[in-house]
Amino acid sequence: MHSTPHDEESGRLRLSRVVRWGVVAILTLLAAAVAAIAVAFPSVAATTCPGCFGMEEVEPGIYTGPDATAEQSRTLVGQVAEARARVEEFYGDRQSASLVSVLR
Repeated sequence: MHSTPHDEESGRLRLSRVVRWGVVAILTLLAAAVAAIAVAFPSVAATTCPGCFGMEEVEPGIYTGPDATAEQSRTLVGQVAEARARVEEFYGDRQSASLVSVLR
């Protein structure tokens, strides 16, 4: 028995539907995994969006909790600058940027 153009088109539509639902299922699972990580490990989620967790950027790449005083923020910025200088002194130029977040 020979297949007709209608049968071939119907088969392609079925495959297209299966692929579409597969993509939807994978994206749904990915979104659920991200949400589960954000709930189970908020500190991990805060590294991707510190502002979403109420943290304030005091210098590029340095975040503190909203209740940090100006003095605490200045102290933190100085400590991070000193730490970065020590790392660069030992290893040479950094190849990536660091993100520092501190909550009390």
